Amino acid sequence: MGGLGLTQQNTMKTIYVEIKPDAYLVRRLSDNESAKVFKQEEAGELENGYRTRTLQMGPNEGQKVAEQTFNSLSKVQLKEAKSEEKFGQHRMILIFNNMQDNSPNIQIQCTLVSNSNSVNGFASNFIDKIPNIKIGTIMDFSTWKMTDKNTGKDRRGVTIAYFDYVEMKSIGDKPRATKGTKFGKEVWDFTPVAEFQLEKFNEFSRALENYWNSGSNAVIEEAKEEVTDLPF
Repeated sequence: MGGLGLTQQNTMKTIYVEIKPDAYLVRRLSDNESAKVFKQEEAGELENGYRTRTLQMGPNEGQKVAEQTFNSLSKVQLKEAKSEEKFGQHRMILIFNNMQDNSPNIQIQCTLVSNSNSVNGFASNFIDKIPNIKIGTIMDFSTWKMTDKNTGKDRRGVTIAYFDYVEMKSIGDKPRATKGTKFGKEVWDFTPVAEFQLEKFNEFSRALENYWNSGSNAVIEEAKEEVTDLPF
């Protein structure tokens, strides 16, 4: 499994990537690309970093699709962070670029607020890291999933890495979910947490917008001929 890399031959204006529950960064392939992957799968020669699956819900339920998977996005800058309502749910959208000439934006998205009014694990962890994000600086972005040995529950999050040491800061006095009962069963209300994190996310979104609209100089790393990540 490799990182999401770019070459100067890339002609896309925007590359769309989804964070899936299994912590993979996933790009849905076009019909022509999918046909090639389906043939490789039939021949038992499916390349590493590709997979197929059958859609389990939605208007295209039952359709077989092919996807390219990654576990990281390297040497990029975060250009925009915003929320968008789509298909009845709020989505977190992060737009990255490696700041090279003619490089496409890479749009990474996932659910922001779930049906239970809690913030998605990946989004929540990203928001918690906002105080440590240095706008206008090259970073590596990756996603992770782990199982808590004590509770047996899955935890999900993101890693934002820089090439120098960053002192970790707290996001502030984040409230906790409150426990209650409903129909005799224990339930948790995540509304205070969601409201707090959404406020922090929106503040960060405005800070990003102000930074790039001000004409601030971005850090641009000299392009190298060798490509070690999976290219498009």
